[in-house]
Amino acid sequence: MRTIAGRLPTLVPMRQVLVVEHAADGGLGHFDPWLREAGVEPVVARPYTGAPLPALDGYDGLIVLGGEMGAWDDDAAPWLPGVRARLSEGVREGRAVLGICLGAQLLTAACGGRVAPAAEVPGADAEIGVVDITVDAAGDRLLDPLTGTIPVTQWHYDMIAEPPPGAVALAHSPACPYEAYRLGDRAWGVQFHPEVRRADFDTWNTAGLDTLTSRGLTPEALLAAYDARAAEIRAAARRVAHAFAAEITARDRGEVPDSRVP
Repeated sequence: MRTIAGRLPTLVPMRQVLVVEHAADGGLGHFDPWLREAGVEPVVARPYTGAPLPALDGYDGLIVLGGEMGAWDDDAAPWLPGVRARLSEGVREGRAVLGICLGAQLLTAACGGRVAPAAEVPGADAEIGVVDITVDAAGDRLLDPLTGTIPVTQWHYDMIAEPPPGAVALAHSPACPYEAYRLGDRAWGVQFHPEVRRADFDTWNTAGLDTLTSRGLTPEALLAAYDARAAEIRAAARRVAHAFAAEITARDRGEVPDSRVP
């Protein structure tokens, strides 16, 4: 509800964003309440259950979440070609688009960039746990206020080796050259997980015990590291959610740029 001086309150319908979820343990997490409090309603598609992947028509934005599969693992996840097509379409049409972890890798693959295992990227490594990334995003509407070094939650083996042509790099870490980028004016890929809740992170750590052990890590140590910086992690992540919501609701303020990418 919106109140204008001298007028009765008017009802403004919430904008809707299509959210693609790839696994039951890879949901929207913190982003659900954070988007809603900023005036955006998430509508979650779960193609891994056999449900059809919706078209973008009628939605004001697109979020693609993470998952264990790779960006080209179409045999294991037969809905991925459709997701890549939606991402490419969203960028072309200038919709607000956000790819998170696997979602960022799918955005990269869909738009002409290269995704590779960390072992194939010189100087890179997989990232698991709380990682400090360096944000250099002056003027970027999604990440600008976070410029500097911030802690984020990570869990990935593949990564963005080369962003799509024309993309603007926004963040990096010692182990990952492209932690975030912008494509066009309204599409972003972030390698980290701003949406993940503590409980989700704990579940991932427990499920990945063999992997953690092979890397000299333990679920307890990772969770303790998260707890030690939880306030910082959540504050930065909430900023990302609200900034993305602002891209979607910008239409109501007459601020949507012509950001179509050929």
